[in-house]
Amino acid sequence: MTKICQIFTIAIVAVVMVFGFSPTARADEAIEKATFDACLPKAEAGDAECQNIVGLSYEKGNGVPKDYSQAAAWYRKAADQGNPYSQKNLGDLYYSGNGVEQDYAQAIIWYRKAAEQGYIYGAQNKLGDMYFDGKGVARDYGLAIIWYRKVGDHSNAYAQYRIGRMYNLGTGVPQDYDEAITWYRKAAEQGNGAAEYYLGFMYLNGQGVVKDLITAEKYFKSAQAKNISEAVPYLKQIAEEKKQRIAEEKMAEKQRLEALKAFNAIRVKADKGDAKAMVAVGSIYLTGNPAVTQDFTNAMSYFKQAVAKGNIDAYRFTGRMYEKGLGVPASCEVANQYYQKAANKDDNWAIEAIGKCNKIIANNAYQKGYEAGKKVGYEAGTESGFNRGVAVGYNNGYGSGKAAGYNSGYGNGQSAANWTNFWNQ
Repeated sequence: MTKICQIFTIAIVAVVMVFGFSPTARADEAIEKATFDACLPKAEAGDAECQNIVGLSYEKGNGVPKDYSQAAAWYRKAADQGNPYSQKNLGDLYYSGNGVEQDYAQAIIWYRKAAEQGYIYGAQNKLGDMYFDGKGVARDYGLAIIWYRKVGDHSNAYAQYRIGRMYNLGTGVPQDYDEAITWYRKAAEQGNGAAEYYLGFMYLNGQGVVKDLITAEKYFKSAQAKNISEAVPYLKQIAEEKKQRIAEEKMAEKQRLEALKAFNAIRVKADKGDAKAMVAVGSIYLTGNPAVTQDFTNAMSYFKQAVAKGNIDAYRFTGRMYEKGLGVPASCEVANQYYQKAANKDDNWAIEAIGKCNKIIANNAYQKGYEAGKKVGYEAGTESGFNRGVAVGYNNGYGSGKAAGYNSGYGNGQSAANWTNFWNQ
């Protein structure tokens, strides 16, 4: 049992003996007085722990009238003996100017003495603050975070919050939202209101995390409960955003239901054999909308049903799906079969589409011919053989393919108007 525990036990026993009841809230003053009376003789005899208790009694007014000068005197006696608690407490008095003349440089000295003995519950945080603010020393963010880390790594919530803030703002360290959130969370898990406030802000604005109004609201409410009034405007903002989001969701659902109703009506006509309705249903499946999921298979099915009825738009859509490889293997050759059906009905858009596809076919033929030519040349092992192979590929591929493309209407069809923006994609 430590000396402090022994003294506290003696004090409690004394209270029971004097007052005849166990200590309760009503007996606090009596316990404090008994503790002071028990410690004072030992403190006067040079006991450092008791000197610290006597100093604390004078600082807080526990069992004796509050007297900062007496507190400072007793703290100094213990601090000079190396007691880390008194060293930190004396540093506090110099920091605040209570009982001594305010002196940040002296505060730094005593905080450092306590911190170097591993006293993490205050001294090291204070050193971090003073280096951060430049009080009593030149401002040094690097040293500030070093001292904060010494405490933060031991689960001190305040230091964890301060480290998070430095990463959040990029103060003394590269800005890193992930690191900021990590440290804020550590502090928030221990109930640090400032950390909760800034976590709420980051979730509200999507900084380092996906924007999440529910989580932001949770942190802001917790911060507000700890008297952080800055959270209030953001809670109002979240309430407005949630209200707006609900309205938008209702509108979107209304639009979805309207779109579904319209789609079902068109599909009924399509299923009864209406070619235009088939094309309309196919185009909805092709692009998708709020009520209908994009589905290339169903799109092609309805287009081909309309193709069977000779619908020009169906020729275009079906050809386009083959040209772009939408739900089917890309093939300009197959696409041209459908474009040709529309072109046969003097459709200028289809004539231009054939020309474009033929150019693709020609380029593909050239590439195949070129690769075949290279193979011939390399196999022959001579430069002349290589050149001959390329010539074969060109003449059999690109030359004839290019002519076919232009002869089929590419040149003449370039000026034809585009049917819809879809075909320009």
